[in-house]
Amino acid sequence: MSLRIGAVCACLALGGVALADGDDDAVRAGLKAQKRYAEVGHRIAALERDYRAAEDGEWIPKAILLVELADLDDRRAIAALGRALHDEEAMVVAFALHGLSRQDPEHIRKGGGVPLAEGLLEHVDARNAYLSGRAQALLGLLTGQSFGRKDRKWKKWLKEHGDEVTIEIEESAYAA
Repeated sequence: MSLRIGAVCACLALGGVALADGDDDAVRAGLKAQKRYAEVGHRIAALERDYRAAEDGEWIPKAILLVELADLDDRRAIAALGRALHDEEAMVVAFALHGLSRQDPEHIRKGGGVPLAEGLLEHVDARNAYLSGRAQALLGLLTGQSFGRKDRKWKKWLKEHGDEVTIEIEESAYAA
């Protein structure tokens, strides 16, 4: 391999940031972005571990973890927030829904997929108006549909169109 081709490969390996020799600022910026991507990934994993380790019935520690998870504003956190929708404690579910509704709509559409839709479906017809309303709004954002509290219609749509609700997360070349 020629030296020039090797340099091009090295540039591509850095996420395409170094487009010319001597572009140290671009290389540093690219490496900094890659480092942040990895750090956020590690933080999401740590928050999920802490969430799973929290005692059942202790909703406050779980809620705090969900707020921190939502504050990361990262598409990879959507799946973790979605898993919290299966918690038996309504307050935990409320914090998960609140965290999800604070996210970038694109993160919702591309970060949760069918597992998020299934978690939201558990709450579309909840007696609690907050839980039901947030679940319906998020399902509408995720699917582009509006069936209100009619969980049967949501389930039918998801069964027929579930392949349209996908998870699209780009992995960093340096994600650890």
